[in-house]
Amino acid sequence: MINIQPIHETVLRGIREELTSLNKTRNGLCTQLEGLREGLHWYETTTLADLERALIERQNEGEQIKNELSGISVEQETVAKSLNELRSRVKTFFNPKNWFDSTQWKLREQVLVFQNKERRLNETKQLSIRRLDAANTKITQAETNIHRHKEFNRDQHVTLIEEQSAKVKELEEKIGSAEERKRKIDGRLFPICQELEKYDAEIKQAKGIITIAEGYQQGLRDADNSYERREIHQKCEAAFGTGYPEEVLRDARPKLNRLTRDRAKAAERLEEAAKRVSCVIETLIIDGNNLCYEDKTFIGLCVLEVLVPLLKKMHTIILVFDAGIRRKVQASQENLQEQFGVKVHITHGGKLADETLISLASADPGAFILSNDRFGDFSDSSAVRENRLIKHEIINGRVLIHDLDINIRF
Repeated sequence: MINIQPIHETVLRGIREELTSLNKTRNGLCTQLEGLREGLHWYETTTLADLERALIERQNEGEQIKNELSGISVEQETVAKSLNELRSRVKTFFNPKNWFDSTQWKLREQVLVFQNKERRLNETKQLSIRRLDAANTKITQAETNIHRHKEFNRDQHVTLIEEQSAKVKELEEKIGSAEERKRKIDGRLFPICQELEKYDAEIKQAKGIITIAEGYQQGLRDADNSYERREIHQKCEAAFGTGYPEEVLRDARPKLNRLTRDRAKAAERLEEAAKRVSCVIETLIIDGNNLCYEDKTFIGLCVLEVLVPLLKKMHTIILVFDAGIRRKVQASQENLQEQFGVKVHITHGGKLADETLISLASADPGAFILSNDRFGDFSDSSAVRENRLIKHEIINGRVLIHDLDINIRF
């Protein structure tokens, strides 16, 4: 029995990975684009005079701090000299008589005062050094800004922004296309998955009924007396509305066979649909003559006139016609190519388009043929073997291409 979820998830995994990659690339480009725009805005809202004025202010600030540091250094030298002189006059307290010398106590107090002053000067100096480092960083940044402004190429910057914007737009279109493919995959596969789940539930129920009915049937065979058989008949009637298991089995077994067949068909449709939706159609080669007929009636180019503009938004299109189309629509290959805006090829002489269609598709693994022909004479070609053939219907003024989710009026 086919497992439903893995098929659905396998088909979606590729497109999810594609979307993840596209979004990652798009986000990276958007970040770069934002940086480019910020750079252009900075250039257009900043003048060189402003930047040079800012540099002078930073340099003045730095010079002021340097002067402060010079003053602090001079003061430190004075304090250090005074401190050394005081310390040279201080005598030890190991001699008890110095304890009672008031001059020694005053000298020690003065030493403490100058030590505190020395400490405060060191702290002030460290703070000024940090301020000078910050000022030098600002000077470097101001110089960098001036150099950046002088070297800034506005035209080149605008071109880069336009190029990045175009890349982002292209990626967003690809993301939109991938999201649309994902939506179509869900739309194509989910209903079949639901149908299969319904069949599975009904098959399980039918098997359960058959198992119970066969149990009753076996019980009737094994019953020793009429009392036991009556009890079994009553149980069967309570369960199924009839006291005879063979009647239940007469309905349940064919139903199970039918459900199993129907489920197998749905499973085949799921596998075929999964193959179809997982294909990336890069090039669509259209059997032009094939789409000029409704049944056997020639209807001209009216279908192609509405279909080609729609298809060329999603795929590279090649239109192939038999030679007889020139006479039927009174147009040359060049006329048709100009009319549809895609590559058009008309076969030469009495040569039919089938061989050209097959040759083009077989040479390109990403190419599919839109045609109702069976191409029986080309069963060995890769395009036919790989079933890269897409059918269409033309009926009541509408063209339907189920594999491409197209249903439009012409």
